[in-house]
Amino acid sequence: MHTLRIVCLGTGLVLAQAVAQTAGSDAGEAFYESTVRPILRTNCYACHTDKNVNSGLSVETREY
Repeated sequence: MHTLRIVCLGTGLVLAQAVAQTAGSDAGEAFYESTVRPILRTNCYACHTDKNVNSGLSVETREY
């Protein structure tokens, strides 16, 4: 389980960096919706949503 958390955290950091580099642009929004959100939905939403926040982390929005 610890390894899964590290993999999820690493993936999240890489995706966050990619989003941050394109933030504020239409291309950035499109990239987030088409590439990042599906990964988060598949791998992270079960534990990290506003309704079920583990470790104080919600990945439902781009806000942090």
